[in-house]
Amino acid sequence: MFGLDALVAGSARLRPENLAICSHGERDGDSVKYAELDLAIGAFVARLRAFDLTPGARILLCCPARAEAIIAITAIIASGFEAVLAPLRLHSRL
Repeated sequence: MFGLDALVAGSARLRPENLAICSHGERDGDSVKYAELDLAIGAFVARLRAFDLTPGARILLCCPARAEAIIAITAIIASGFEAVLAPLRLHSRL
């Protein structure tokens, strides 16, 4: 079985310079290439593992819907944890 993290890793190997995420159009906003996305997910996975959490632990994610959210969700799932998304406006109150 393949997850989103495997899809990103495969795309990074085959097409590292292709655009993976574009939040606001190609000319302004978040633009992330597959190679950058794969590296960012790997770094986030390493940080999560350093917390020594129990497999299957729930992690509350409070962030706007941007490239960083996709990186975080993918890394959380790849690490064997469950991503729990905060209500839409909660992140602005923190």
